[in-house]
Order: sequence, then C-alpha cells, then structure tokens
Amino acid sequence: MRAIDELVEAFQGILRLKRHNPGNDMLTYMLEDKETTDVEHRDNIVTFFIAGHDTTAGAMSSLCYFMALYPNIQRRAREEVRLALASNGTGEPTLAELRAMPYLNACIRESLRFNTPLVEVVPRTCTRDTVLRAGNGQEVVIPAGASLTINVHTVHHREDYWDGASEFNPERFVGAGEGMDKEYDSTHWMSFGLGPRQCPARNFAMYEQRTLYAMLLNEWEWSLPEDSPHRVHIKNGFSPFALSLPKDLYVDFKRRV
Repeated sequence: MRAIDELVEAFQGILRLKRHNPGNDMLTYMLEDKETTDVEHRDNIVTFFIAGHDTTAGAMSSLCYFMALYPNIQRRAREEVRLALASNGTGEPTLAELRAMPYLNACIRESLRFNTPLVEVVPRTCTRDTVLRAGNGQEVVIPAGASLTINVHTVHHREDYWDGASEFNPERFVGAGEGMDKEYDSTHWMSFGLGPRQCPARNFAMYEQRTLYAMLLNEWEWSLPEDSPHRVHIKNGFSPFALSLPKDLYVDFKRRV
C-alpha cells in the first residue's frame, strides 16, 4: 500500500507542477476544465501513465522479436540506419535522420499491424437503434443501449484487407510517408484507434520507437535463443485495458564491432 500511496502522491505532484507551470500538453489543457475534480485529474494521469508505457513497451518488444526472427529484415533496417547516421558522431538520431529511415518506419508499422498491443478499442454504447449493412447485403440490427467494440487484431488480419495478412511483410508500408493521417492509413490500420478519440500521442509513439530502434540497430544485433517458446510464432500475455503484450520474451543481444 505504501508504494501505491507514493505513486498517487507523485501524480498529485505532477498536477501541482502543471498548475504552476502550464505547457503545451494534454494535462495543461485538461486543467482548464474547472468542473473536473482533482481525483478525476489524477485518474486521467494514471491512464496517461499506462497508455504511455505498457503499449509502447509492448510494441517495441514485438518489433524486437520480428527482427530477431527475420535477420534479413534486421540487416536491411540496420544498413538504412547506419547510412542515415554515417555523419552523426553522437549516435542519437536527429529528426532529419529519422526521416531518412523509411524502411525502419515500415517495419514499425507492420509490427503494429501484425501484433498490435491494442486488441480492441474502448467499448461504446449505441445511442439509438441502428442497422448495419454488410458488403454482401446482409443486415445486422443493433439495438439502442448495446455495448459495441472493435476487434483490432481481427481487422489487422483480414485477408480481404491485407495481401498475405498472416505474413510479416514491412514492404506493404514502404513509401507510407511521415504523418499518421495519410491516405494509406485507412480504416484497415488502426493500431492507435480511429477518429477523434484515437491516441493523441500517436506521432510521439512512432518517433519514440524509431529513435530507440535506430540506436539499437546502430550498435547491436540480436537473435532468438534456440529454445525460445516464440520460435514458431509470438506468444502474448494479456493485461488490463485489453492489452496484448509479448510474454516472457528473451532475446540474445551482441554488440557490433
């Protein structure tokens, strides 16, 4: 209980800091709503904390797995990274250098498609009787008050949406571009949700992953242990908030010389 109390106090400290030092961020914006209580603000910080750590960690673990499973993909991504960082003496990529890594960007997007941490979107309640019409003409009646959610994993693995949906193929995202709102990001790719309620930190999450993997690929190479339970396919463990993250994933890292 003491650890929980200390965590709650840390969140309260963030609230106090933001009240005296507002910035261009979500929490500052939310504090402008005077009707929201301190407890509700604190609970929102808990949501930020979980969304900003577990999901990103799970996404990074998945890409680490796929690059270990497919060394040719890892090799190609490394060649691109080392070329982009050729004149960089710090090893920490700049924004311009990250934009020169389209294949790494494609690998991240494909990993998020194949094994997205977000299994389903937050449920919504239907406000009125609704009729959905499928492409085959079949109708489904959804009554008012029904709880609805979208199975993201299923959408990401539909063969009629994705050629070779069961294959890990970054090539499908090569040339996708920088932003998260391009035409190619149709309703078929929804790792960050869709519409006005999609993840507000989606661009940050993408740059965060590119930065970490650029630094890893520049200095390290890695592989799966021979006895890895993930040899045939990745195995996830489920956690609260409908997250599906790699479970007991061990990887052998070797520093490049």
